[in-house]
Amino acid sequence: MQVDTANSEFHQLKRCPTCGSVSLNNEVECGVCGGSLAEASYESMGQIERDQAAEMAEEERKERRVVRRTESLGIVATIALVILGIGSLVGGILVLGQFNNLGSLLLVLLGMILLLEVLGVGIARPMFRKYLS
Repeated sequence: MQVDTANSEFHQLKRCPTCGSVSLNNEVECGVCGGSLAEASYESMGQIERDQAAEMAEEERKERRVVRRTESLGIVATIALVILGIGSLVGGILVLGQFNNLGSLLLVLLGMILLLEVLGVGIARPMFRKYLS
């Protein structure tokens, strides 16, 4: 005796229209949300597996997009810190040479701290290490 597995009761399932969970075809209510399965259509196990694979692939694409965007923002932030650090250092040295005051010395110090952070000497070392290597 040969069993038709494509149409057997085991392989025919219902997808809840409310929450999307999968239930056996003889159930009347969803076991997850309690919604009615009366108007739910029958789906084969293969179709459900293909749908789940497509959903997982879409989630992976979204995750990769977020990672790329985060890496881009990290590179932009690093470049901005380098420009700000060099500007503060050079500006502080120029002002220090002309006016010899405490503000210009603090500007030089700020520039040095920013550049050291970008180079990985300060507390932000783990954050920028991957962009510099």
